[in-house]
Amino acid sequence: LMGIYKRKQYKNKNKLLPLNKPAGAQLKMAAFEDTTYRDDPDELNRWGKFYLPKSVTMQVIGVVEGILSRFEEIVLMICGENQHVYAYDEEELHLVASSMKELCDVGIEYPGTTTYYKGQAFKDMVTIWVVSRTLIRRGRIQLHHFLYNYKHVPEV
Repeated sequence: LMGIYKRKQYKNKNKLLPLNKPAGAQLKMAAFEDTTYRDDPDELNRWGKFYLPKSVTMQVIGVVEGILSRFEEIVLMICGENQHVYAYDEEELHLVASSMKELCDVGIEYPGTTTYYKGQAFKDMVTIWVVSRTLIRRGRIQLHHFLYNYKHVPEV
């Protein structure tokens, strides 16, 4: 599906599609190379790996125009694994539509119904690492205590 979409995307590059929601919003069809992030090719990879709970593949579908925003550009992308549509606004990744059909029929919900921040994907990993490190330290202390006591046990 991502490959099919990419071919259609280049065919319709710069085409403006009105969105039903929010009022006045339009989707300007564009590829990643047409966004302000074009000079940082790793950015697309970060969107798929550093924000959502599981690593996914993202494909830029365009940018949103015609809505008030403090950000220079709001990039829309589709997730290859679940077909959800996300918007990136320089700070956060927003779930804005559950599918391309919803995007076309209803529009987008921005800010998103669910918002993800950079590093959120690692939040639970850090907790697991801290707990593991604590258990390892406790184990070492108990081992040292056992060895110390074992050395000082009188032989019978």
